[in-house]
Amino acid sequence: METRLSKMEVMNLHSKANAGGKALLEMVFGKEVFNQRPIGVWCMIGTRNDYKLVKSEELGKTPSYYQPQAIGVAVVTEDAAFIVAPHNTIVAQWSKREAGRNGCIRDTDSLDSLTATDRILTGYIGTKYTDPDGDSEYDFIGAPAAEFCRSYSRRDFNTWDLPTVKQLQIMAKHIKEINACFRAMGCPTLPMGWYWSSIEKDEFCAWGVSMYDGYTDDTNKNDPNYVRAVSAFQN
Repeated sequence: METRLSKMEVMNLHSKANAGGKALLEMVFGKEVFNQRPIGVWCMIGTRNDYKLVKSEELGKTPSYYQPQAIGVAVVTEDAAFIVAPHNTIVAQWSKREAGRNGCIRDTDSLDSLTATDRILTGYIGTKYTDPDGDSEYDFIGAPAAEFCRSYSRRDFNTWDLPTVKQLQIMAKHIKEINACFRAMGCPTLPMGWYWSSIEKDEFCAWGVSMYDGYTDDTNKNDPNYVRAVSAFQN
């Protein structure tokens, strides 16, 4: 059974949407039916300028000659709406330890991945990490996890972010449906393991989330965790 948001709830989400997310919602659902946005996990596909949300089991029925563009997996809940990137899960550090505390978001219930990622990139610009073992291959400057997500780009979506704790917890809750969509679209699934969020705990640690069960814990910033980008409908 399909659940839909009320008109007031959609208007509230609409008012909070960033410019790109707002335009994306209108493009996918159409302005006339924007207030009937379905809740659930969807394969987000597109051919040229025609974008659709399709359930994974329905996409599997598509004729083999039809090969739509995989935009990502759209996750829509009562209080969140975002797209999980269709490719490129990497392993990276969050940043150098003993740095930061420059206005990074620390609210683990935040859904604002755009602002959280912006603050990381601003707070850690030029911060140098030198591998204590002396292996320069693992030296870096800045905040690798956030920088990877922001640099990731695909057609028609200009802003990709490091997910917040709340977004990762939602992803963990719906991991089976999300990976079913990725398999249906021929995209790499989300590996099971720990993922970096865009939420900082203190100068030493940031929050990570386990994709097994959504368990959340603080982790040393220079430890490697999985990273997968999201693009928010709302922030």
